[in-house]
Amino acid sequence: SSSRWSLYSQLSGQQSHLLEEHDTMNALEILTQSVSELVDPVISKHEAERLSSKRLLEAYEDEPSLLGQMYILHELIKKHGENYTASFDGITEDVLIDKVKEIYALAGTKKDWSAVRYSASLLGKQVDSLSPSITAMVVRDKEVTIGVFNCKEFVINEPLPPSELKEIIFNICFEHDVFECVLQQEYFAQT
Repeated sequence: SSSRWSLYSQLSGQQSHLLEEHDTMNALEILTQSVSELVDPVISKHEAERLSSKRLLEAYEDEPSLLGQMYILHELIKKHGENYTASFDGITEDVLIDKVKEIYALAGTKKDWSAVRYSASLLGKQVDSLSPSITAMVVRDKEVTIGVFNCKEFVINEPLPPSELKEIIFNICFEHDVFECVLQQEYFAQT
């Protein structure tokens, strides 16, 4: 049931419009199609953290989920660095960061938003409208707090350049929750 709600929340505007109108035939078809395209990771982030590099490469071959593949790539990057070269198919060598870029692009086309956000964080992506959005709040005498609940926080009370905002977000959020780096940018860019 929770996976259906998660799936429902990932449907595009046109698809959710169909669901709102209770067009059950089309909704069921869309739901079935979406379920077959988006699968849950076989490996969890915590499981990936405990595996050796050799086991991670083996697990990558069997991982059907783009998000699960991102968990594996993240662990390999933590162990070896983003420019480490590895063989994922036993034949060709790939640079880890290039695999992350490949999954980022593929996840976008498949609308796998969890994988998009995770890979965007690993790639250090920044929302273009972040600095203007935060500046607009600050000049109206608002304070903006960036951080992870019950962890580090940073209060912004003056306009900051985009590069400094990116540094603050990634320094504070990344070690606690990779997703937060992108989610907070999305939130503030829409505010």
